[in-house]
Amino acid sequence: MSGWIGEVKAQTFEMEEAGVEVSELDTILAITMGLPPSYNYVVTTFDETATEQLTVDYITTRLLNAETQQNLNANPRAGSTSTPDPNSVALQVAKVPTPIEQITCYFCDEKGHYKSDCPKRKAWES
Repeated sequence: MSGWIGEVKAQTFEMEEAGVEVSELDTILAITMGLPPSYNYVVTTFDETATEQLTVDYITTRLLNAETQQNLNANPRAGSTSTPDPNSVALQVAKVPTPIEQITCYFCDEKGHYKSDCPKRKAWES
């Protein structure tokens, strides 16, 4: 989407440099007329938008948001019943906290506490 919008803005700039007057509405029309049918619902909402609010920046923001939403809908992550991608499964494994009984102190080498909580270390530092 950003590539398409960039192309239209570049064409607009080239036309203005050649002396052709291009209004913001012309740029908006060029952007929206070249969109695939999956964006028809967004373009329809532009018809209901106040004229003074219709700017290239506003249109760009709305279209990029719509693109993001379409990408999320096309690739849902949570609640999917399809077979997960084996490359991404490892990234989704939650870290389970280690029980304190299995923790070994790096100061006294005894189990049951961290170095920061070591009573022997605290006595040694005093």
